[in-house]
Amino acid sequence: MEEEFKEWLKQEKELARSTIINYTNRIKYKIPEKLVDVGFFNTKKSLYNSSMDELLDIQNMFNTNHYGLADWNKTKTIGGEALSSLNYLIMYKKEKQIINQHHLNQILYGPPGTGKTYNTINKALEIIDGVVSKDREDVKKRFNELREEGQIEFITFHQSYGYEEFVEGIKADIESENIQYILEDGIFKRLSKKASTKSQSNFEEKIEELKDKIISNGAFDISYGKNTFNVSYRGGKTFRIKPKNSKNPETDYPASIENISKLYEGGNRNEVYNPTYTIGILEYLYNNGLIRYDEIVDSETKNYILIIDEINRGNISKIFGELITLIEPSKRLGADEELKLTLPNSKDSFGVPSNLYIIGTMNTADRSIAQIDTALRRRFEFVEMMPDHSLLKDVTVVHDDKTIEIQKVLEAINERIEYIYDREHTIGHSYFLPLINEPTKEKLDKIFKVNILPLLTEYFYGDWEDIRFVLNNDFVKEKTLSKYFKDTTRQLNKVYEINKSFDENEYIKIYDTDNS
Repeated sequence: MEEEFKEWLKQEKELARSTIINYTNRIKYKIPEKLVDVGFFNTKKSLYNSSMDELLDIQNMFNTNHYGLADWNKTKTIGGEALSSLNYLIMYKKEKQIINQHHLNQILYGPPGTGKTYNTINKALEIIDGVVSKDREDVKKRFNELREEGQIEFITFHQSYGYEEFVEGIKADIESENIQYILEDGIFKRLSKKASTKSQSNFEEKIEELKDKIISNGAFDISYGKNTFNVSYRGGKTFRIKPKNSKNPETDYPASIENISKLYEGGNRNEVYNPTYTIGILEYLYNNGLIRYDEIVDSETKNYILIIDEINRGNISKIFGELITLIEPSKRLGADEELKLTLPNSKDSFGVPSNLYIIGTMNTADRSIAQIDTALRRRFEFVEMMPDHSLLKDVTVVHDDKTIEIQKVLEAINERIEYIYDREHTIGHSYFLPLINEPTKEKLDKIFKVNILPLLTEYFYGDWEDIRFVLNNDFVKEKTLSKYFKDTTRQLNKVYEINKSFDENEYIKIYDTDNS
């Protein structure tokens, strides 16, 4: 929390670096030391680890001069900064609580180019860190860090995506000499389990240590009870086991890391494959520093994010299956109506934790909200994201002494689209944002050729009269008959083609109808 709080003081409160350092010192050291001296704390602990109720009690003691804290705060050494730092910490935690009241399930929807995927990154960081840097490079760096740490997962739904990839499915184990079929968790189940796992666990660390030991020194023997077996690792998600005195010495057996984790967190040995070998590896990890799961006390629960791009492109019933019920806030683990279901393949008892957030995106040009799965629509909050023309307010392109006002170009196009089609097929502002750093006609021409005109062609199914209307009769022209039609008397269709080059007057004419 400390780094996020310092970033919040810097970005949101615009405090000087020296002040932030002083406040951190008061929160971590000075105030806790004073509270130990007066007998409020038994042992010194950073206020970052205090609950909100505890912080409010301490704040009240300062305000009422209990234990002489107000007088102490005024001393030259403290300079009033103890109470100020405490007030800021309470303010930050309250804001974070509000931020963390984000809807557990939400979908950002709108036309193409409105920044839906872009904003999923911001929302994910708001939920996890409580603050988002104003520097986009810092935002992307932090987002990638959290993805590498496994706190954020990003997937895209498509027509072939199914329950097996999302929840669990049976897959072939190609690492084995003899093909075996194993049950593998999908991304949603894996992330749910990770969100349910105590953050102070060193399980992953100890598993990596075991892998490294085998890779560096080779396979070795482990004994458990009366059983001794050789453990090897060839990459992937399983260790390989060869029992001593086996009748088939060339055959090895899998002990999956997933099953080791399941038993570590209190699962039933009857629910795992090769339980003797799995328990044997787990006992080895305990003997080499693995903290027992029931001995871990977490000071703070981490939030996890699953971002589903193009959520409406998938078959929701097929992908979520019975879990569509479990994602409801009232059915999450720890909620008043907590619900668990038995998964059909693994027979695991499964629930969705309350610290797992689902953020989806939906392109309304593909499908309107009215057409999407009712079960999905009922369980998600929908956040509309329409074109924001104001972001292009000061963007202009000057060519041959003529000024093209980009905000007006997009406003005029979208207003016409809305009247002859609908608002769900308007065009987003993000297509034009590159012009902020590169305001050239060449760049504008490329945006129209690569993005805008193909979109309009798709929207209007090649109805060039409508496209010409949207662009105020320019950019597209009717083809003239070639020599092959010189003497024909047959009635012919009108054929159109996009101009090979665009004149700056064509852009201006889109919005300047007085000079059309």
